[in-house]
Amino acid sequence: MTDTFRNAWARCIALMVVGLVALDATSGRADQAVLESPATKNPYPLISKKLIEMGWDIATPARVRDNIREMEKRPFNGTILKLADDGGKVFDTRTWNEEKLKPQIEILSEIKWDKFTDNFLIMYAASNMDWMNEEDWTTILSHVRFCAKAAKAGGCKGLLFDMEPYGSNPWKYSAQRHAATTSYDQYRKIVRQRGRQFMEAMNAEMPGFKLMTFFGVSYFINESMDGDGNQDRKFAAARDHYGLMLPFFEGMLEAAGPDVQIIDGNESAYNYSSSKEFYRSYWGIRQDALNLIAPELRSKYNAQVRVGQAVYLDMIFNLRPDYKGGYASSIMSAKERFRYCQHNVYYALKTSDEYAWIYGENIAWWPHDNARIKNTELPFGIEEALRAAQAKIQNDVSLGFNLDGEIVLKK
Repeated sequence: MTDTFRNAWARCIALMVVGLVALDATSGRADQAVLESPATKNPYPLISKKLIEMGWDIATPARVRDNIREMEKRPFNGTILKLADDGGKVFDTRTWNEEKLKPQIEILSEIKWDKFTDNFLIMYAASNMDWMNEEDWTTILSHVRFCAKAAKAGGCKGLLFDMEPYGSNPWKYSAQRHAATTSYDQYRKIVRQRGRQFMEAMNAEMPGFKLMTFFGVSYFINESMDGDGNQDRKFAAARDHYGLMLPFFEGMLEAAGPDVQIIDGNESAYNYSSSKEFYRSYWGIRQDALNLIAPELRSKYNAQVRVGQAVYLDMIFNLRPDYKGGYASSIMSAKERFRYCQHNVYYALKTSDEYAWIYGENIAWWPHDNARIKNTELPFGIEEALRAAQAKIQNDVSLGFNLDGEIVLKK
């Protein structure tokens, strides 16, 4: 890092100590008295922005129930939960043992939420199903209804659908069982129908819920700006790894009840390092993506789709050994990573409609049973960075520094 970069960092810390965040050199904890000072309160608060935790430390309902008071000491407004015994793999065509899973609903109802007001139960797109098989889809919809019922019992805001396929890919047209004899357009029609059924199953159990996704139409933003017309974009989607996800999304949107929100989590923000990228992506999801949506659904898209943003902590704190040297954070000091983290959390919140979510594979915020997580301590300054960004957004205070052009990532 250059002397200019280090001096800018020092000025930033000085401003935070005076204005918003006091870092205690001994404990490393934010001074709440400073954060809550009347001098920093905005008499006209903005729309509440919320930070949601997601990572390899994802907890089952029982673990949340038993640790919720400790969990709520962390700087989040909510978390993601998963059902025990692989209960979230809704695209799996094996029939669930609902008698075995039913206690999960009771456990969820026993969680005493307080500070965590916005929580989501995860569903996975890991798949061995056939879009054309009615028996498969009878099973899948029973899974979806169970998850929605469980989320409602647990007082969750809604469900999170992780569309990334961990295994067989249900979204790639050429990988489908009948691709040799069934055109992409024919598949689009049946997949859109399945999307409607998927949403109807959730609506039936949990009206007015929120459906969060790690990515949705945001994945296709680049496609929406390529080519001269819809035919070009359709052709590109037919070849894409996620080409069938778009008609599925349209089906869900079409069937969504009037109070349902669909939150596009824009996972692409993992690699952002400037405020401009966050602002551009917000515009892309709100406006450019409309080019990809069926005309009859565009007004509904505007009314019911919300923009979320992501922050990838492993990249910011250089916690991926396999990427060592590929991230700018690999040559940053601990204090510089603190600054980088605060920057991305701040702009993720600022450019979301309500939710930003953080993701970590090698960070454990609370008790977990994932042997893959090696770190036993949180990186230096991580909680303070999150709290500082949240306080500035809450109080409508500028970040106080700008990283645009300072960080060059190897993407």
